[in-house]
Amino acid sequence: MRAWLQLLRLPNLFTAASDVLAGFFFAYQAIYASPKLAFAALASILIYAAGVVLNDVFDAAEDRKERPHRPIPSGRVRWSHAAAAGAVLLVLGWFASYGAGRPAGLTATALVVCVLLYDGLLKGTILGPLLMGLCRGLNLSLGLAAGGWDIQSNMMGLYPVAAWTIYVTSVTFFARREAGVSRAPQLRLSLVGIFVALAMLALMGLWVDRLDRWYLLGLVLAGLWIGPAAQRAVRTLEPADVQRTVSNCLFSLILLGASLAWAMVGPVGGLWVAVLLVPTLVASRWLSAT
Repeated sequence: MRAWLQLLRLPNLFTAASDVLAGFFFAYQAIYASPKLAFAALASILIYAAGVVLNDVFDAAEDRKERPHRPIPSGRVRWSHAAAAGAVLLVLGWFASYGAGRPAGLTATALVVCVLLYDGLLKGTILGPLLMGLCRGLNLSLGLAAGGWDIQSNMMGLYPVAAWTIYVTSVTFFARREAGVSRAPQLRLSLVGIFVALAMLALMGLWVDRLDRWYLLGLVLAGLWIGPAAQRAVRTLEPADVQRTVSNCLFSLILLGASLAWAMVGPVGGLWVAVLLVPTLVASRWLSAT
């Protein structure tokens, strides 16, 4: 069981759900425990789980050399079982998304395509980080679609999607060599992108009316969580420090989501998202997020 939960990156699954909650509240502009929200969150978790499992399936040969402790190369999970599980999770997530409505289903279809392209073809290319960022942007869009967002009538929804895409693209680039020796210029450039995304969300009030300004607190906390770990990683270039920073960045997505929800529907909405930090941090003490 531990091997399977490690393969599924259990701590990260809650960050996927936080994207959907944040997107839903941003679009719906009210706190509502809708069945569509439940289906969208379930779809997000299943598709994310499929993505990380299939990532290890496609990386099995490389992991035997660089990460022999991972579940598949260590033999704790059979490659064929992992491949089957990833495929089933992907299909189940895609089906679940249509419970949130046709727009959410179409968004999930694009997300599934991006997951397969990233895992199977483009991860090692220059387009890999961008594609991963796009996956997270589409994950947020899944929540937006479930909340009734229509791109034709409200282009503003693209703003947080762009911020999420830039943020995760930068985090992925930061993690590019996390198992080996990272390069300081690569890490510094990635950090620029991460804090540009935070700045975009901080400046959201210039483009969106009636925001609760206290949402900025979540962005400040995210910056404080990321900054010291990132500074240490740039200084030492040690894999452990780089991986710790990546974990902090991934977990900070929950703070970003809480900030987005707080901005639109107030502190209760932010708390709905922020509470996902609890199982994330508990699970991270037992299982690695990277």
